Amino acid sequence: MRTTEESTAVTREYVQLIDTVVDAGVDRNISLKLTQLGIDVDRATCIDNLRRILEPATRHEFFVRIDMENSPYTEQTIEIFETLWEQQYRNLSVALQSYLYRPETDVRRMNELGARVRLIKGAYKEPPSLAFQ
Repeated sequence: MRTTEESTAVTREYVQLIDTVVDAGVDRNISLKLTQLGIDVDRATCIDNLRRILEPATRHEFFVRIDMENSPYTEQTIEIFETLWEQQYRNLSVALQSYLYRPETDVRRMNELGARVRLIKGAYKEPPSLAFQ
C-alpha cells in the first residue's frame, strides 16, 4: 500500500515520462496501475493523481491505459475510469480480465460509454468463486 507522498511522487514521474517521450518523438501510449496512484490511500487521491497525468497526456495526444489489477480493485478501477470519462478524458481506456466471471457486463458498460477496452487473459491467482480456473 502506497502513501499519499509515494503516489504523488509516482504521479510526478509519469508526468516527467510524458515530457521525455514527447521530446524523443516516440509513439504516445502509456499504461499505469491505480495502486501506484493511491487507490489504496483513497479514491479522491487516486483520481486527482490520474487527472494530473491525463492533463499533459491530453495536451500531447498521449493515450493512457489503466491496467487492471487483481479482483479487489476491479470495480474501483472501472468506477474511477468512468468518473474521468464523464469528465471528458477520451484519451483513456481500461484493461479488463477475461478470466473473471464479470467481463461481459464490464464490456457492456464500456460499450455504452463508447470507450475503448483492452481485453486481457488476466495474470492474478483468483479464487474459483471469481474466475475461471
